[in-house]
Amino acid sequence: MRLNFALAFLLIWSACGVSDNRVKSQQLSSLAADCEAGRIGRIELFHIRSGTFFRASVSPENLERWSDYKLNVRSLGSVNERDLISTLKSAVVTTSKVQAYLRWGIAFYDRNDAARVRTIYFEESGKYGYIDNAAVCFESDVAEHLKNIAREAFR
Repeated sequence: MRLNFALAFLLIWSACGVSDNRVKSQQLSSLAADCEAGRIGRIELFHIRSGTFFRASVSPENLERWSDYKLNVRSLGSVNERDLISTLKSAVVTTSKVQAYLRWGIAFYDRNDAARVRTIYFEESGKYGYIDNAAVCFESDVAEHLKNIAREAFR
């Protein structure tokens, strides 16, 4: 009896995790669709240099407040939009309990520049971060692709 209960509990628990991970990946796929349809008007990039240390955790809010660099890209045409969309579509994301020490952030705004659509944050290695305020683990090299896109925007 106990074994059946334990197996049922594990089955339900693992299904909830998979569902949540699917939601995170769908959020990035939805963001890619918004980019393709022209519903994203501006992106904002945040960065804290790697040699900078803080006594407090660098949360999503602190990253935006304490960033060394902040770049507004007013038109997605000024970044490699095709790479951005491909990166977002192919992202593999799982939920995480790790509170990442953030260094990078990208905020996506709607065409009217009235509201934030989605925000993605990364720690230095790009493995851990947040989608909006939910802690995630990026199983693919999403961060590296997005960093390269950001570097191109600085040129």
